[in-house]
Amino acid sequence: MGYIFLIVIFSYLLVIESGLSFLRVFFPHYLSSHLNRWVKTWTRHIVALAVLFFDLRIKIDLSLPYPLPERFIIVSNHQSLIDIMAVIAALKHHTILFVSKKELGKGVPTASKVLQWQNHALIDRSYNLVQTARILRRFSKNANTTSSSIAIFPEGTRSRNGELGQFHQGAFRIAQMTVPLPTLVVAIEGGHQLSHFSSFRGRKKQVYYLKALALLPSPKNKQEIQATLEESEVLIRSQLTYWRKS
Repeated sequence: MGYIFLIVIFSYLLVIESGLSFLRVFFPHYLSSHLNRWVKTWTRHIVALAVLFFDLRIKIDLSLPYPLPERFIIVSNHQSLIDIMAVIAALKHHTILFVSKKELGKGVPTASKVLQWQNHALIDRSYNLVQTARILRRFSKNANTTSSSIAIFPEGTRSRNGELGQFHQGAFRIAQMTVPLPTLVVAIEGGHQLSHFSSFRGRKKQVYYLKALALLPSPKNKQEIQATLEESEVLIRSQLTYWRKS
């Protein structure tokens, strides 16, 4: 079943990429004005196909005692590529730009083009700190100009076993120092079990959780930026512990 899903998704993305390339050449303004909405639609389609093929149950909880602002910075743990699609699908009324590794900007049908054309931050790990900071400052200013929110995975890489890794301040600190924003703390669980198609073989319904934990105020200085990230890590760790005990 996993291989059928892969073929369906690959074919679907190739068709989309062909259409995007055509619009990019002949109708660039039309593409730029519709791309954000289309990305959200395509993401929901892919998530729906995953639910259909793998008997996957996705539980999203964005309930908070206050409404979300127009823009914010998402801080979340990271377990699989499903996380990116889940965040986009969950926050369908917002445009989300991600801090990602440069490798995702090449070779992935449609996704690589979208990451480039939407101006996500594609970070080359071989860059020095000055180059990385320059990219992140430009990225944050562009997100502000386009009224987009930012998603950062402070662990810096996916957790293969689901254990919460060390949070790194770099990208979060630079983004907050460039354009300070409230921080939406999000916890994710179940993604590490869905990293490979073989994960679904012989298993019953898989459950993937995404939950908004808190909306923390915009930090005013470096000390508050550090405190915000530390509080985010504590909240996420506590939620993961709760899920695994229940």
